[in-house]
Amino acid sequence: MDTKALENSLRRKSQNKVAIYLDDNRTPTETPEGYEWYILRSYDEFTEFITKFYKKNKELPALISLDHDLTPEYIHYNFEHPGERIVDYKDFKTKSGMHAIIWFVITMDQNNVSFEDTLFAVHDHNELGAQNLMQYLYTVKESRYGKAKANTFRKDWSFTYDQVALQLQQKDYNNGDAEGTKDISQEGTTRTPLIITDP
Repeated sequence: MDTKALENSLRRKSQNKVAIYLDDNRTPTETPEGYEWYILRSYDEFTEFITKFYKKNKELPALISLDHDLTPEYIHYNFEHPGERIVDYKDFKTKSGMHAIIWFVITMDQNNVSFEDTLFAVHDHNELGAQNLMQYLYTVKESRYGKAKANTFRKDWSFTYDQVALQLQQKDYNNGDAEGTKDISQEGTTRTPLIITDP
C-alpha cells in the first residue's frame, strides 16, 4: 500500500467499523456485518496504518484479523521442520503476523492505549503459526483485561488470491529482496517510535 492509498483509506466515508485484514496475498470476499475491511499486505503496512489511523481518529480498529505467514519463507520453514513446536523468528528475512501483533501490543502499552475492546481473529492456515498468535493474544488480553476480554477466535473468512500480490511476493522472494532484512527477533521488532507524538 503506497502512502497516497493509505491516506485515501483513512478518509472514512462509511459509518462501518474498521476491520484490518493482514495477509500477504489473500483478499476476503466475506465481510462481517457492520464492518469495512482494510487490506494490509505486510508488517510495515500494518504498523503504518495503525499509527496513522490512531493519530487521526484517536481510536483503534474494531477488528484485526491476522495471517501469520507474510512470506513464502514461513511456508518453506514449516515443510522443512515438520512437527516443530518452537519457531525461531530471528532466522527469517521478513516479519510475520506475530511480529506485527507484538509491535501492536508493546506500542499500545507504551502509549497507555487500551485495546480491551478490539476483537482479534486469526485466519492463517498454518496451525503452528495460528496457535502461536492465538496463545500470545489470549495471554496478553487475559493479563490486562481478564478472561472475559481474552477471547481470540479462528475464522477462515472466504477469500480470493490477489494475483498481483502473489507475483510481487514471489519476485521479492526469488530475488532475495524481501523487506526487513535486519534482525527481526521478537524483542527487536518492538523498538519502534511511539505512535503518540503530539498532545
